[in-house]
Amino acid sequence: MAAPCALALTGGVAKGAFHAGVLKAFAEARCIPSVIVGTSAGALNGSFAAKLIAEDQFTPEKVEHVLGNMWLYQASFQKLWSRGEIHDHSLRSLVGDIRPNLFMLRRLLGSLHPGNLHRVREFLELKFTSILSERHYREQIEKALTAPEQVKRSIHFSASLTSLTGTIETYADQPLVGYGSYLSFYIHPGLGREQLDTLFRNMCTVVQASGSFPGVFPPVAIQRGGKTDLYIDGGLTKNAPFGRAIKLDPEVRTIYLVSTMPVTQPDSGRIDNMLTIIDQIYKIILNKDLVNDFRKIHQINEKIELVGPMLHRDEQGQIVADAFNHNLLKIGGFKDIADFERRRTVRIVIIEPPVNMEGDPFAGMYRSDRMRLLREYMALGYTAAQQVLQQERTALP
Repeated sequence: MAAPCALALTGGVAKGAFHAGVLKAFAEARCIPSVIVGTSAGALNGSFAAKLIAEDQFTPEKVEHVLGNMWLYQASFQKLWSRGEIHDHSLRSLVGDIRPNLFMLRRLLGSLHPGNLHRVREFLELKFTSILSERHYREQIEKALTAPEQVKRSIHFSASLTSLTGTIETYADQPLVGYGSYLSFYIHPGLGREQLDTLFRNMCTVVQASGSFPGVFPPVAIQRGGKTDLYIDGGLTKNAPFGRAIKLDPEVRTIYLVSTMPVTQPDSGRIDNMLTIIDQIYKIILNKDLVNDFRKIHQINEKIELVGPMLHRDEQGQIVADAFNHNLLKIGGFKDIADFERRRTVRIVIIEPPVNMEGDPFAGMYRSDRMRLLREYMALGYTAAQQVLQQERTALP
């Protein structure tokens, strides 16, 4: 368990509370990752955990306090709707500060005087980019992700994003438009005060963008390479982020993929309304990425194990730069000796719920029993991670 490991946290909207239980079990076992990569809700949970690790405060009590409180008391639609005047491109800003109650419709109709008819026109023309304002969501991220006074432990953190405009990526000399990407951060003791403050400010924006579920939260503007682009939920393009974890730390040999839904068994739940259809679509996207990425890593592992023993080496065991090795590496799909030496075999260990968790992806945000539901999600995550970590300990020589 002492060897460096990585955590890859998938999306799942409110089912992301499952991650909180997993992280508590990891903290309890003193299994501290050197890399955390997250998507959507996984980016939110992962960033909070990365800060605790950097402060050397990654304990069960801290995880439960920070993540448990965030999900239970801040992740409801009532809180996310937010109060007070808001001026943005959300539906919330069009209807004004109207709190859900029996008189909501009456209050709304009462506000429709001639001076506000432009709001009705904008509503009918769908001139809004999201239902909710970003205000409360952003405030909670900034509150949790203030730069620590002192960094005591190094940690890589990365979040996946989806660009609305896309960028050109070149594969085999063929330019293609890609929409998914990662933004990564390395938190370490060598950072100065100003660097640390800037890093965490940028991290807040990236985490917010990674969790901006389309239609629910507005897109987030981020400047990269001198160009400002709009970004939304990373789960749409990169919901199985363990490939990035491999690149961030060359010492990592085990990646724990934490999924908020079962990925090793077919779904057997009911699909009988719009939200359960959204849940199923999210699962299809996740499994598509997971299967493709898992297959790629398995193929690379096989190539390393097959090609390695066949390479010509000198008396010190170093790979010889001869024509045979050059051709063999090309056949194996490696660019050169340096590329081969950067690669290593990696294990992917899956942590998932034993069953499809109750409710649709948003149930933990709007149901009257949402707190019971979220506690169940967290308990399932804690139990699932405990079982996996126990199996890992048992397997050690």
